[in-house]
Amino acid sequence: MNLNKIKRFINNTKDFTNKFNKEEIELGKLFSIFSYFSFISIIVYFCINNEFSKFHAKQGINLFLFETILLIVKKLSFGYVMINIFIELLNIVIILLCILGIYYSIVGKAKKLPFIDKYSIIK
Repeated sequence: MNLNKIKRFINNTKDFTNKFNKEEIELGKLFSIFSYFSFISIIVYFCINNEFSKFHAKQGINLFLFETILLIVKKLSFGYVMINIFIELLNIVIILLCILGIYYSIVGKAKKLPFIDKYSIIK
């Protein structure tokens, strides 16, 4: 897979930035960054009154839920090496998606993360 295909895959997601005004984005940047740190996304979603932060918190909650599901599957796999390797690869993907979400938060974009839009538990 070449670099241009990866860029197209990442950039080919829905952008909701125009739904938020600049002031709301600036006020919500810090908490939207925290939204990608595991269970903190739940705290941001329920305790922060900023729609930009909540947009990112929903994605963070979905990543946290996927990570939790993977942890449960790993514990139930009874040490099967191939399952554990596959789960670790998926964990790397989740970490990369968190980094992408943090990047979007820093630059003030409200873009859906790849995969998260299709397979999200919380919409």
